[in-house]
Amino acid sequence: MTETFGQRLARWREASGLTQDELARRVGVTGTYISHLELEFDPAGNGNRVRPAVEVVDAIAEALGVPLAEARCAAGLKPPEDAPAACEVVRGTFGEADFVALRRMYEELTPDNRRKFYPILEMDGRELELMLKRQ
Repeated sequence: MTETFGQRLARWREASGLTQDELARRVGVTGTYISHLELEFDPAGNGNRVRPAVEVVDAIAEALGVPLAEARCAAGLKPPEDAPAACEVVRGTFGEADFVALRRMYEELTPDNRRKFYPILEMDGRELELMLKRQ
């Protein structure tokens, strides 16, 4: 199952050891806004998810040490022009077994194929690190 931006944001923030208020101060928004993003809460009550501006997503990525392309893609925004992989790769959240299989497959590739495959692993590498830390 693919995580939403709010779910990823909460996971990234918790992994960094920051509270919602601490992250909000670093980003320049309110703790309530961060809470709304994580919970995908619509304060207007229209049933629409809160959608952060690209500047907010970029600030969140910087504050949490998340690759910019990964954060933008998770938020449904266009990645930077120099992003090494497509959003479709970032949007798909692999399960732990999938990451282990990807790592094994990568290790068996020729050096030339590793260069082609590396951007994909780089984009989802943060997810793998977080999963392996939980073991």
